[in-house]
Amino acid sequence: MANRFTDSRKWDDPWFRKLPCKYKTFWLFLLDKCNHAGIWKIDFESAEFHIGEKFNETETLEIFGNRIVKLKEKWFVPKFINFQYQVSSIKNLNPNNRVHKSTIELLKREGAYKGLIRGFKGCKDKDKDKDKDKDIKGIFSYFLEKTGKRFKLSPLNYDLIKKRLEDGATIEQLKYAVDRFCEDDFKDRHKYMDLVYCIGQQKGKPDNLEKWLNTEPKGNKPKTYKGS
Repeated sequence: MANRFTDSRKWDDPWFRKLPCKYKTFWLFLLDKCNHAGIWKIDFESAEFHIGEKFNETETLEIFGNRIVKLKEKWFVPKFINFQYQVSSIKNLNPNNRVHKSTIELLKREGAYKGLIRGFKGCKDKDKDKDKDKDIKGIFSYFLEKTGKRFKLSPLNYDLIKKRLEDGATIEQLKYAVDRFCEDDFKDRHKYMDLVYCIGQQKGKPDNLEKWLNTEPKGNKPKTYKGS
């Protein structure tokens, strides 16, 4: 077994300090017996032999909480990566480093890599997500304001706006499309007020967003459709 770092501060951690003795020992056993990616092949027979105590898997998982992620017949300790390789995120692992590369490959093979990437999102990434969510809701609110509708922001509409933004459309362009959409004098427009007719693309038909972006203003304020 390779040498590993150990955190002497764990004895000052209230969570660790309050563990029953047998679970303190099990935690140390787990950190020693997992592989270099923090993954342990479940073997309670071995744990009980070395520790001299009986363990129930369900109870053990409850006690360790989110410090353990169950992967089919294996357990994964997410914080193991941070501590052993002294990185704040898996993104900081260097694929040109032999050990780091092996760790990344193991995580991908065991299905832990994607979850770890999401869990390690930094503050800046989270702030960006919040800003994006705010933009999406702001555009939908603008659409409701101009159309006079009371639609809910469904997952379908949320994803539609999100995709348009990811494709490169700006907030200003989407609002411009809403304005031109509301100026349209199609006599049955009030029957076709879903967001897809404004910025979506229906199968086999031209892109509605492109249509409205290439429509000149009529010089009037956008109509408000408050009827049915």
